[in-house]
Amino acid sequence: YSDNYTMCNDSTDYRVVISDSSGCSSFSSIATLDPDIMQPITPAIDSISVDPLTGLANISWSASSSLDVTGYIIYSSTGPGSGDSIDYASGRNNTFYTNPGSNAGSTSEAYSIASVDRCGNKGIISVEHNTIYLSGTLDSCKGEAILDWNEYINWSAGVADYYIYIDENGSGFSLAGTSSSAQYTYTGLTKNSTYCFMIRAVNGSGTKTSTSNILCGFNDTISNPGASF
Repeated sequence: YSDNYTMCNDSTDYRVVISDSSGCSSFSSIATLDPDIMQPITPAIDSISVDPLTGLANISWSASSSLDVTGYIIYSSTGPGSGDSIDYASGRNNTFYTNPGSNAGSTSEAYSIASVDRCGNKGIISVEHNTIYLSGTLDSCKGEAILDWNEYINWSAGVADYYIYIDENGSGFSLAGTSSSAQYTYTGLTKNSTYCFMIRAVNGSGTKTSTSNILCGFNDTISNPGASF
């Protein structure tokens, strides 16, 4: 016999009764099930990206393997360790969250999550992941864009490469190159053109990605080496 019922705040007693044809009954010993105080399993974060349209942070993860999970607490932090809880994503299979108060288009942000079950037990807070914030300078003398960004952290397989994408005058993004470090210099800019750049990190197994904010700037005809954009 399997009983899926969970008592959160009290213990539950079980016993087996066998009755014969004469009406006599035999009783087993009593087994007591203690209240549910077990921590649910918290899944690892899959990835965090910056929404290209809104600049908000998008967080995704897999559903917890604990079947009694009812949702996930979302934590935000700008430094090591877990930070303050900012929201709650309801539902075990609800595995995506957009932070409406995010400023990921202007700075890197770190997030973690924790599972919560129907008895209110909270799982261990997950390892933090962070958004990628892209910044850079345009050198119109050399026709270069010098790009820098923070590294994506805490994929179990690490980061294999960073892919650099470029858009010239709204023509659409195309791959400009790759880098194993958090910097890249793009050459060949033409005058009087608007350029946008975006970084996409790919994990070591090639199954997960994280996309940065979009950085745009106008490469004018005035020699202005080292101008930030």
